[in-house]
Amino acid sequence: MISEFMRTKRRKLVVSIICAVLVVTTGLFLLSYVNPAAEASVLTPLNFFDDFSEDLSQWTVVSGTWAIESGELNGDYSGFGLCVAGHASWTNITLESRVMGKGDVRDTGIIFRYQDSANYYCLYINGYHLRVMKMIGGGATYPSGWYVPLTTSPNTWYTLKVILTGNTFEVYFNGDYKFTVIDGDAIPSGKIGVGGYNEHSHFDDVMVSGTVEAQAPSDYVVNVRAGVTQIIVTCTWSGSGNVTITLVSPTTTYYESNMDIYEKSTVYYNGKNASTLNVKRTALSISAPVSSETWFLYLDLSGVVAYQVSVETI
Repeated sequence: MISEFMRTKRRKLVVSIICAVLVVTTGLFLLSYVNPAAEASVLTPLNFFDDFSEDLSQWTVVSGTWAIESGELNGDYSGFGLCVAGHASWTNITLESRVMGKGDVRDTGIIFRYQDSANYYCLYINGYHLRVMKMIGGGATYPSGWYVPLTTSPNTWYTLKVILTGNTFEVYFNGDYKFTVIDGDAIPSGKIGVGGYNEHSHFDDVMVSGTVEAQAPSDYVVNVRAGVTQIIVTCTWSGSGNVTITLVSPTTTYYESNMDIYEKSTVYYNGKNASTLNVKRTALSISAPVSSETWFLYLDLSGVVAYQVSVETI
């Protein structure tokens, strides 16, 4: 699955280069999450992937020493080591990563449903078994049946994957199904991460995919240039939920009640299956600023399965 994603990533790079040429020739600029010097874009923060070719801006170090070296994330920790990313509201997702333990391969794995350093799960290898550990209230627990015997070696890459559906966790090793955990008192949601216990570990190609429901509010930087008189935000999403849009200027906060709103829902049928595509388009008329201003777009997502958003300034 990771190799397929990398091929897709390369294809997207080619498309991005073509788009960049079009941007230069048409005078339109792409808006990114970190670069506010733009006027329009499509943003899709649902799926998460990091091959550690850049920096750790998507991650938060909880414990241990972490650094990117040669395109890999290296963690060194005595006791529990944790480095986390994503949203605290992630529930039904698939998490996958390549992992490698050094030394005697002590507890190297992937973290899911991370609420804080005292409450999370870890799927890990340690040389002789593949196990799911549950940290609850600051205490590590190792329930019976949450493991299979498995021999692994140091300095060797392995792929761990877990599919989360409610209180059911399907565990895979190197692409092969191994066992299922059913936790009647499951931690309901949380971030993802990497880490382990008493080890020097390497990680690469961390990927999250699948359905993300009730994602935490998202915010984006919008550059409003001098002379702009209208800002248009278009959200498209699937699921039965809703997106609430808020725009914040240097002087005023604009809520949906301040904007013209157009909404539409379209149901697509595929055999006996149906899915709903929702569209919300806002138009905010403003007094033209005399110089460029940095605005913020806030999206409150409730029950949304997947979404895209674009911003235009006119």
